[in-house]
Amino acid sequence: MIMAGAQFEFTEIIDRVVAVVNHQIITLSDLEQERKFLEIGFSEPEIVRDRPKKEKQIQFELTEKLIEQNLIRQQIQEFPGLDVSAEEIESQIISIRQRLGSTEKWEQLLKGLHITLEDVKTRVKWQLQAMKFFDYRFRQFVVVDQREIEEYYRDEFLAELRRKGIKDRPPLPEVEEKIREILIEDKLNVLIEDWMKSLRDSAAIEIFN
Repeated sequence: MIMAGAQFEFTEIIDRVVAVVNHQIITLSDLEQERKFLEIGFSEPEIVRDRPKKEKQIQFELTEKLIEQNLIRQQIQEFPGLDVSAEEIESQIISIRQRLGSTEKWEQLLKGLHITLEDVKTRVKWQLQAMKFFDYRFRQFVVVDQREIEEYYRDEFLAELRRKGIKDRPPLPEVEEKIREILIEDKLNVLIEDWMKSLRDSAAIEIFN
């Protein structure tokens, strides 16, 4: 997840508007800041994983990502009760920092990327708010029945063990909760994707090349 060694810098950082989402402006410096957060490891860095990608393609994917973030932020503003405590923020930062192995590496990474701890806290707070929003908005409505769990166990779980040549196959009761969590996340992702598509379809979005 952490791509500390990845280096993707735009040739010339001159701040300009790259997109407008419902009157909210996204600038080139916003894209650069998002790229830095991906390198730290705030989310799965699909954008920076493919090193041969051209700068223009990276910028396009970052723009799309920030458009989605802006749409989510606008929805969160209308949704009360998404407070995030200082303890929650600190716990998340510790988790991210531990992936680097030492405090020294963490501090070197932030310094190298020119990101402050306050920048990190602000981003973590947003990420936690988004997670809470999705939980309140969607997760409580996701239902997984026993039939779906049994089908997944038979068609996916056991099949994967066979593909890997693993002969020790745990009975369903031992892995039932894990399978339930997988199915919930799958359904949640589908709900979010459909919701995001609906938001984009109804939003006023303008992208500048």
